[in-house]
Amino acid sequence: KPERIGYASGTCLFTSRKVMEKLDMFDSFLFAYHDDLDLCWRAALEDIKSYYIPSSIVYHPPEGFSFKWNSFKFYLLERNRQYCLLTHYSRTTYFKMLPALIMVDIGVFFYYLKKGVILSKFKATLNILKNFNQINSRYKKIQNKRLISDSELIKNFDDNIIIPKMMDSKNNDSLGNFIKILSQFTRKFL
Repeated sequence: KPERIGYASGTCLFTSRKVMEKLDMFDSFLFAYHDDLDLCWRAALEDIKSYYIPSSIVYHPPEGFSFKWNSFKFYLLERNRQYCLLTHYSRTTYFKMLPALIMVDIGVFFYYLKKGVILSKFKATLNILKNFNQINSRYKKIQNKRLISDSELIKNFDDNIIIPKMMDSKNNDSLGNFIKILSQFTRKFL
């Protein structure tokens, strides 16, 4: 039976041309990583739902750039994470979430430090600041098309974050539990 989900990821994303045109296609700022999140988040804000179809079969070759961890990938993941937060949440929601976002950011900082790619995090933040006018313009466009409030949308979010084993299996459970508790606590203020 189809199950509603927050968003369809990468290779698993399938939609119609009509939906793509309504959403103004993919955002060129996000040419790699979180482009799927952005598209489905914009869709959700316009009351277009995403579903998991258990009977579907998706093939994705294990080789390719997307499976290799390097400083450029960390840079894009971090930059695009910040971009999505700044363009999709209303300013009110963003500022209510800011204490939790700062705590997650501290965790991300130490993770990047441990992986030796902390410079990627700083470069990503600098790129966000450099492109703030473009980001603000995108924010206004997304917010003007919004049909669903953040509080309504967040009701469908899962508090669990699945951290791939290949990232850092030793600390996955404790990090996942921390994020889950933080997520549940933050929801109370939204």
